[in-house]
Amino acid sequence: MKKIISAVILFFIFSTQIFAFENYFIFGLRLQENDYDIAKRIEDEFKVKIPVISLIYDDFEKWEALKLYSTFKTLGNDRVYHISINPFWHNLKDLITHKTHMWWEKKYRNLFKIIKKTNSKVIFRFLHEMNWGWYSRASDPYNFPTFWKMVWNWSREEWLDRSNILFDFSINSQDLPAIPWAVIGQSTPVITCNQEMKAKTWCFTFENYYPGDEFVDLLGITIYNWWDWARMDDWAHWRSPLWVINEPGYWTLDRMKKFNKPIFVDEAWSTSIKESSFDNNRNIASYKQNHSWIPWNIAVWTKAKNDWIWELKNLYIDPQILGWAYFNADVTYGFTDRSKVWELDWTAIDPDKYFAYPNIIKLLNDPKMLRDPTLYFDLSDKELASKDWITNDEMYSLYDLVSKYIVFQEWNILTEQKYSDPLKFAKYQKYLEKKISADPVFCGFVSSKFSKIKCAPNKDFSWLNDKKKVFELLKKKIDTSVIKLSNWGIWEQTEIIKKSLLVKYKTPNITLTQKQSIKNMYEYLNYYEKNYLDLR
Repeated sequence: MKKIISAVILFFIFSTQIFAFENYFIFGLRLQENDYDIAKRIEDEFKVKIPVISLIYDDFEKWEALKLYSTFKTLGNDRVYHISINPFWHNLKDLITHKTHMWWEKKYRNLFKIIKKTNSKVIFRFLHEMNWGWYSRASDPYNFPTFWKMVWNWSREEWLDRSNILFDFSINSQDLPAIPWAVIGQSTPVITCNQEMKAKTWCFTFENYYPGDEFVDLLGITIYNWWDWARMDDWAHWRSPLWVINEPGYWTLDRMKKFNKPIFVDEAWSTSIKESSFDNNRNIASYKQNHSWIPWNIAVWTKAKNDWIWELKNLYIDPQILGWAYFNADVTYGFTDRSKVWELDWTAIDPDKYFAYPNIIKLLNDPKMLRDPTLYFDLSDKELASKDWITNDEMYSLYDLVSKYIVFQEWNILTEQKYSDPLKFAKYQKYLEKKISADPVFCGFVSSKFSKIKCAPNKDFSWLNDKKKVFELLKKKIDTSVIKLSNWGIWEQTEIIKKSLLVKYKTPNITLTQKQSIKNMYEYLNYYEKNYLDLR
């Protein structure tokens, strides 16, 4: 009985802190060829940050493990990694009882060791889209929970917990199980198991595969958008994101919400092909026309696909939906790979051609996008034991002080009483220190009033007094304001001070020392604006 009560409490705590972010969404991109260099180039060329990096593996060989390790080290652990690793050619029975089991246990344990070694934050998606009949691991609700729990237990044996990894139970938006006794494969006939058919035949839907609340942290889903006749299939037609995720007859979103788990859209993409009948040669011509790149000019885009990308924002209106990862990969390579005539143009941003649908850039700059989704993860037991954390009363006093001077996107969440939980105060302190610890001026100001806030050792004392002087001037302007200033209001005050500094800098007969002092003040205000004021 004690174990049951403990599990209920843990589930409530975890669900509460996840749903605390209902006013924000997280957003990521699938990387073509799982190449981290693409992410770096997108961020450099388009001046954005990709908070969630999505990678998909149909195997996990040694070279792929080494590349993933390099990805973690290169892109850093201030973002979340959405990782799918699936035993593509193996059925679940063999994965449980056959020597295949040993191969994949080694592969998954290798992944878990890499996560632990790099202290990365991972949404882990495996055995995805089990509720349709086209993967060898699919359409087997009898063995699915057994293998899922095996993999979950391996992660715990490698010392992972919710501070590092969240298990993502990822389904297809339609329940399309294979017909009974069929050999599972890409051409397997499937049953259209909508809710009406389920009531008549008891065909399998995603609920039949669920391994249990203890073993699932998120529910995931894939949503795709096709134009009429973009494929030769009857179901291929244009659909909005909200329609796909809760298609009439299936009502998938409504059913997912009954599990009271946060929901993440694991794959979302749209085509731009808009032909009236299926003709692959005409599809290729249409693609080339709508994806023309001219040197030094942003490419032409199709309005319909651009609008569809923006409609993804409608998903986060539902507080249970955390966000999504856009499937930013063109597996046809511009329709040059003829082995994949059934695939279409999914890419929305391409650094090779300096091509981007404008709404992808808008989403990556949206004020409602949570820039640090690592906040979704728990703090580890080691972290919780590592320092003297602030108390409830201290946190609100600290918030009242600091929120006057900087705009901290997550504070209005972390300080709301209705989202109180045992990890909240530690999360707040950790995130605050992460934000200000390297700044000897502002962090010194905060830590002088709250000794539990620790600052990084300051090794550069050059011109420190000038930095303190200009900070005190800005602080005075903020403190004497008759209203509490917003981010733009504080920015306005910094700009006024910067203009006055420029006037002084151009004053005749000013000494070199005075010039350097003014320059140092000016640079600190630039640093202040960049690090503490969110002006998006």
